[in-house]
Amino acid sequence: MLKLYGKPLVQQKRNLSTNNTKQHNVNFAGNKGTTKGQDIIENREDYTYHTLITDKTGLILLTRSIHRDPGQFFEDEGDFKKAAQYYNASGKHYCNSKEYPKALQSYNKAIELTEKHNNKGYEALAIYSKNAAETHDNLKEYDEAAIKYNKAAGYYEKLLKIKNAASCYNSSCLSYYQSEKYSEALEEVNSAVTLTNKHFPDDCKNLANYYEVKANVYEKLELEQAAAEQYNKAALNYGKVAEQFEKQKKYEKAAAQYHSSGLCYFEAKKYPESVKAYNNALTLTQKHNFRAYDKLAAYNSNAAAADYKTGSYKEAGIKYDKAASYYKLQNKNKAASSNYMHSSVSYNKNQEYRKAIVQLNKAISLTSPNDNKNLAQYNSQLASTYDKAGRFNIAAKTYDKAAGYYEKQQEYTEAAFCYNSAGLSYFDAKKYSEAQKANYKTIDLLKTHDSDNSKDLAVCYIDLASAQLKLGNYNEAALSDDQAARYYEKQGKYREAIYSYNNSAESYLKDSNAQKALKQLNKAKNLIKAHYANEAEFLNFFTEKIREKAETIELADFSKINATSTTN
Repeated sequence: MLKLYGKPLVQQKRNLSTNNTKQHNVNFAGNKGTTKGQDIIENREDYTYHTLITDKTGLILLTRSIHRDPGQFFEDEGDFKKAAQYYNASGKHYCNSKEYPKALQSYNKAIELTEKHNNKGYEALAIYSKNAAETHDNLKEYDEAAIKYNKAAGYYEKLLKIKNAASCYNSSCLSYYQSEKYSEALEEVNSAVTLTNKHFPDDCKNLANYYEVKANVYEKLELEQAAAEQYNKAALNYGKVAEQFEKQKKYEKAAAQYHSSGLCYFEAKKYPESVKAYNNALTLTQKHNFRAYDKLAAYNSNAAAADYKTGSYKEAGIKYDKAASYYKLQNKNKAASSNYMHSSVSYNKNQEYRKAIVQLNKAISLTSPNDNKNLAQYNSQLASTYDKAGRFNIAAKTYDKAAGYYEKQQEYTEAAFCYNSAGLSYFDAKKYSEAQKANYKTIDLLKTHDSDNSKDLAVCYIDLASAQLKLGNYNEAALSDDQAARYYEKQGKYREAIYSYNNSAESYLKDSNAQKALKQLNKAKNLIKAHYANEAEFLNFFTEKIREKAETIELADFSKINATSTTN
């Protein structure tokens, strides 16, 4: 039993409050200013008794009413061990008050005194170093934290407290991870793994944790295969822990461990094993803890992701739907709508478009009207699903709605994509005038906000030309194809440019404008000669097409092109 100047600690606990730190109104005998009613303390033993209290953990604290610093008091008395204990307790007090710089100062003082006056006080040094490391973490001083965790681990090794040592090495790894020093992090977690495997090979719970941490470090080092191997080891160990809990009928804990196993198998890209682990977690939770909605939501959502990876799209759709329902029961509408969206994606992959549409409409109904980002995404996905289902008119209108949300976020390229998709859907619905309007919106947005996007602009002009041809606006169609060709030339896509100039010529011919048609054909011819002179097959094919058009508009000059083709 720890004694303070002859008085047992338990006696102090009986006589002094453990819940409140009372300030004792005391003075040294002979001090000036002593007032009536104050206790006169005449000897060291009584002084110590009246001013010492204990906190809930039994650690020594001193009241703030005394005239000297408590730690310094013990130092003056030569009791350095007790002084270090005080500074450590003081550090904890400051940590609880989130006064981390002061806490760190106290912990460092405890370490300094112990190292100087109690060289073999390894247990105290381990505790004080660990406390200081945690404080460094709170201050986001990760390198310093890692170093102190490492020191604590070393002290625990000397004490043969291997589990504590391994835990500190793992904590050191996590601190280095935070400071992006991944090589140092790997070295620390390797120490944790090595110690545990050597002394406690059946400690599956800690091994699972260390392997998972190690996998995270390998990912940061871009060593994917090594990371996958560690995730697999972690998954196996989590699974063993789950089986142990299940045998003990601790079903909630077993389910949590199966879930962790599933997560690690997923990261290791072992999706069938992941599905099995997740399903075990779900079975136990549904059977023994049916109202654990938060867990059922998470387990179903993650299991759905694994089902999707195995190609079980229908199962994925069902589980995402269940996850969304459990999130709704918790009033977590954002998470619910996200899972309804993923359910829709899964049903889409299974070509169950009706179900996909239902799920997306659920997602939209739960989304805040101010959440333009998700409303844009969900409406765009819904429009795509309507289009696949052959409901082109409503698809186009939904694309228009999605584009509006993207514009509110100033995501103009995404908005342009939606307007372009709306144009295609209107075209399929044979509403060519609406298609043309949508294409104009697309082009205006891209020219205003993404003028260097030659690739998309070229495609947009081709789509516009298609709608204009259907409307009988041949001159406008020819101009649109000419613009497409120019943008293709900017990209160096000369073959596509040749075809676009050819299409432009055809539109001019339909408009009975032979001279403009001839100019477009000449542009195509020049590109052929400049870039495809050695490709005889392509040259001959396209030259023949041009010759046919030349005959149509009665331009004998095009006989020269055949001569060029023969020469090459």
